[in-house]
Amino acid sequence: MGMAAAGGTPETLYARSMRFGVLRSTDGGQSWKPAMQTGNAASLFALAVDPAAHQTVYAGGEGGLYKSTDAGATWSKLPFPANNVVAIAISPAQPSVVLAISVQGQQGLVYRSEDGGQSWGKSQ
Repeated sequence: MGMAAAGGTPETLYARSMRFGVLRSTDGGQSWKPAMQTGNAASLFALAVDPAAHQTVYAGGEGGLYKSTDAGATWSKLPFPANNVVAIAISPAQPSVVLAISVQGQQGLVYRSEDGGQSWGKSQ
């Protein structure tokens, strides 16, 4: 349901599966292994890889926003101010700048972090 590329030779890929959570391939998509399993894998909506630090991956969904700094081996929940994340973007020029969109009611809200997801504010 979603994919993000981390680069490398061969290419490292991350995919979001409604059944298995986040999967990782280190051989350009030839084989896949679990990188993040959640109680409700279908609740994950968004994936993003830090363009400067390819080991750093963000995953977001109904449970909030998560970050891995070791290519998906371990994950930590970030202090994201909303209860869902439907899209994530990382600045290629300033990788510590992360944007995340949350949907609340009929409205999409854009949140901005300038420290890799440790603190957040609403974007104007």
